[in-house]
Amino acid sequence: MKSILISCATRLAPFDIKELRELTEYDEMDIEDIGETKTALFMIMSDTDSTFNFLMAMLEAQLFNILCDIAGEKHGGKLPIHVRFILDEFANIGKIPDFEKIISVNSLKKEINPVSLEYASLLHDVGKLGVPEAILNKPGKLTDEEWKIMYSHPETGIKILKPLKTFSRISDWILYHHERIDGKGYYKIPDEKIPLAARIIAIADTYSAITMRRSYKEPRTHADAMRIIQEVAGKQLDADLVKIFMTIPEEELKKCIPEQVKY
Repeated sequence: MKSILISCATRLAPFDIKELRELTEYDEMDIEDIGETKTALFMIMSDTDSTFNFLMAMLEAQLFNILCDIAGEKHGGKLPIHVRFILDEFANIGKIPDFEKIISVNSLKKEINPVSLEYASLLHDVGKLGVPEAILNKPGKLTDEEWKIMYSHPETGIKILKPLKTFSRISDWILYHHERIDGKGYYKIPDEKIPLAARIIAIADTYSAITMRRSYKEPRTHADAMRIIQEVAGKQLDADLVKIFMTIPEEELKKCIPEQVKY
């Protein structure tokens, strides 16, 4: 606890300066409106005094996060007005916290609607309704014939969802969620043809398969799951996406794990 307090005190020490507190006490910039109306925002810093450059880093981190959240939640992934950042003195403003993660995650949001991804994640195994319960709950290894039936569950899921036109855009995400980067998945398709969303679902599915209780195994720990996922990165799972997955706090992942799965 003492080390935490020391760390907090060090990070917040600049705000002991009265002028800095007054400068940051009120938000008069209306960041939320930048992508809604044409706006020019200039941030000018001293060439010789870097004392307050960290404020630039804080502001830019907020800009990236807030505008990307608004784009995804309010406008389906794209702001009404294009926002361009020209970072002429980027190297001198101070480190933007988790900048690489911000860019990676928000780049994914541009390609994938988060709501559609959520639905695909929830429905990716709906095809197991067509797999006999004796196979799903078998405590031992599956036979070759049983594996053929199990391999069919993504395609069965697509057939189940086909009458729902609104799910047509996520059908490939569900169909290919068991594909592998090395081309050894269910349908043996090469990595460049695996939809990005299917790659994301594959990582989450792998984590849940390791950490959840199944009829044939006991659950393993979070640490075990993260180690195994890192080991198969670049072979089974997308290595770049695994790097992003590794940044998710353990407590957030554990919130997604039910105590037991019953088919």
